[in-house]
Amino acid sequence: MNTRCKPGELAIVVDAVGGDRTFLGYIVTTVRLIHHPDGRVAWFTDPLLVHPSDGCRILWFDTSLRPIRDPGDDAIDWVSHRRPRSVDLREDQLTRARAQLLEVGS
Repeated sequence: MNTRCKPGELAIVVDAVGGDRTFLGYIVTTVRLIHHPDGRVAWFTDPLLVHPSDGCRILWFDTSLRPIRDPGDDAIDWVSHRRPRSVDLREDQLTRARAQLLEVGS
């Protein structure tokens, strides 16, 4: 059976449970996989989250979670791919701002 998440993996909640958006964006750890009566697979997570309206435990369907994994050696470090021009423009703006402050202060 293919699942998006694996036991013990960090995951982010990406789908609302019953339309309730309370837990969207939460980071959880998948603990135990179960087979839901409707045929889908679901996870118990840590922390064990409870629904605010009725206090019931929330089981997260595998499709409601997106695993957070180390991308490995194929990852691209986008920060180091900045265009030199954008850096130059920011430096130019800082230089002009400093000059204006010196003019106002004198």
